[in-house]
Order: sequence, then C-alpha cells, then structure tokens
Amino acid sequence: MQGLIPLVRVSRLDPAPWVRALVLFGPALVATIGMGLLVGWWVGPKFGPLALLGVPVVAVAIMVFVRPVFGAYLLALMIPMDSLVIIGGEGGVSFLSASPGGVTWIQPLGLTVFAAWASHKIATRESWSRILSTNFLIPALLFVLFVFASIFWAEGGIIRAVRMQVTTVQLLALSLLLIDVIDTRERLVWLVRLFVLGGFISILLTLYLAFLSAQDVRRAGDAISGDVNATASYIVLLSPLAFYLLRTPAPLVWRILGLLYIASSPVAVSQTFSRTSFIFMPLIFATQIWEMTKRSFRKMMLMLTFLILVGAIVAVTVDMDKVIDRGQTITPYLRGAQEETGKSDSSRIHHWFGAILIFFGMFISELKKRKTVN
Repeated sequence: MQGLIPLVRVSRLDPAPWVRALVLFGPALVATIGMGLLVGWWVGPKFGPLALLGVPVVAVAIMVFVRPVFGAYLLALMIPMDSLVIIGGEGGVSFLSASPGGVTWIQPLGLTVFAAWASHKIATRESWSRILSTNFLIPALLFVLFVFASIFWAEGGIIRAVRMQVTTVQLLALSLLLIDVIDTRERLVWLVRLFVLGGFISILLTLYLAFLSAQDVRRAGDAISGDVNATASYIVLLSPLAFYLLRTPAPLVWRILGLLYIASSPVAVSQTFSRTSFIFMPLIFATQIWEMTKRSFRKMMLMLTFLILVGAIVAVTVDMDKVIDRGQTITPYLRGAQEETGKSDSSRIHHWFGAILIFFGMFISELKKRKTVN
C-alpha cells in the first residue's frame, strides 16, 4: 500500500495529508463497507445476530493490515477494559456483566490484530530482524515454556494447561507486536496516551457501578478489567503513565486527561476495596509526586494544592468507614491469615515476595552494570 504514495506525488512535492490518508485508507474503507453489506445480507440471517460481530473484526483486520501500528494503538486502548464485553457466554453477548463460558472481546481482537500484522509483514516482505535480534525473545519463550510446565505439573492435564496459558501467549504476541511497530518516540507517546485513556474509561465505569448503577454492588469494578481486584490493579499500574502525561510538554487535552485520571483513580480504587491496591497506590503516588516536585518549588506547591483537592473529593464521595474497616484486614492479610471464607490467602503473599525478589535482583544487576560502565 505504501507503494501507492508515489502515484499521488506531483513534481517533488509530498501529497497533502488528506490525500495520503485517502490513498492509504480508501481501499480499506471500501472493503470494510463491502464486507459489512455482505454480512448484513447473508451471514446475519443465516448464522444469527452473533455473526454480525464479524463486521468489526473484518474492519480491524483490514485497517491493521494497512497500518499495523493501529493494531497496537487499539489494543492499548482496550486492554484496560478487557472483560467489558463477553462473547459467546450464556447471554450471547454481555456488556458490563460476567457471563460464564464466554471469551472476552480482547481475545478475538488480539488474535485478529496479530494475524493481520504478521500477514502484512509477509505480504510486504518486511524484515523480521528487529524481532529476532532483540534480547527479549529467548527469555520470553523460556518463560512461556516454564509457565506451561508449571501449570501442567500442578493441574495434571495438557488441555487445561493450554487453556490457562492463553493470557501468557497473548502477552508474548503483544510484546512482539510492540517491539516491531513502536519504533519512534512519537508512537510510544501515543501508546501511553491511549493506555491512560483506556484506564480512565475503566475508572468512569467503576464509578458508574459504585454510585449510579441500579445494581446493588458491594465492590465496584467487576467485569471491566477482569474481576474487581484486576480492575483496581490496572488503575494503579497505569497511574505512573498519567503522571508522565503531566511531566511532558504534551497538548493541553492530554495533560487534563492525566489530571482527571490522578484525581479520580483514588475514588475508583476505594470502591473496589482491593487491599493490594490500598497498599501500592499510596507508594506509587508518593514516588511519582516526589519525582515531579523535587526540582521545582512551584510544581511542589501546585501538586500539594491538587492533592488537597483530591483529598476533598475522596472525603466527600467515599464512605471512609468501610474503607477503614477493609484496610484493617491488611495486617492479617500480610501474615497469610484465614479469611472469613476459611481459605488461606497466603499464596498471594508468596507471589508478592517472588515479585519483590525479582525486582530487587534486576535492580541490583542494573546497578552493577552501571558501576562497571562508569
């Protein structure tokens, strides 16, 4: 498709942006409309309403085949809302509600993006050297094999091990896609913006479930990024990216998005009652605020004013008694004590300790490398 660009060049002048966009996406748009008409006329009546979901899948495949970077952007936007739509469950297609037996919309979408990206590279004979030469590939493949072996050993069945391996394989495929298409700083910045935008939408949905929904929910955030704890984890993990938008000279709209994310995320996390997020969110906020204010007294005062505003919002909107009651269970939780259900929660603690050891191991290794270089 890139080969069509010289056809619209006049003398030595580059085509106007709208001409370039038309040449790149015009055929994709025509093909998508044609496929949509075909689906509406034949596939829908023959196979039922669920088959109409093939229209956006085909559209995504065409657009990603034309411009693979759009696949990375689309996944970045939708990953924080992984479980928002469940396809093929008991309800056919369910929105913002758990539906057993289905798949999340990110699974067919991710498969479509990966297939279209690989097809683009094969069709255009692009080099795979960027992926094959990275020092990430071999450790990642070894990690996937290790996870598969662990699940197979623990569960005792190859079918169950393969099913539980889907997420890990998806993460590997996403990593390879990003390594290949995110090759400039501008694209990386756009990826960060879309991650934050997707996270902010998940925050709004969590607040909707907590304060506006007719459903009587004890813990908000279910069926957005997975379960309640997963939603809280996404919100916390994306917080540094929101602070990044504030630190960079981005357009005003993205800095406002960062501010809105930072202001609303504590309220949303408080409504999930996720104890893990209760522990890590203050730590992340403290490190990010220190990073922003350590070199500028003006930024420090502005951030303190903003934090006072955020505290006022939390105090007005959040039932602090429930949050405090939930927070008081953190100490026995860290000790691996028995919960009300009688099930031990200590396995999470082992995961935490493992992750902390890996982090400090990598941190010490990096310090040794820098010391050697200096």
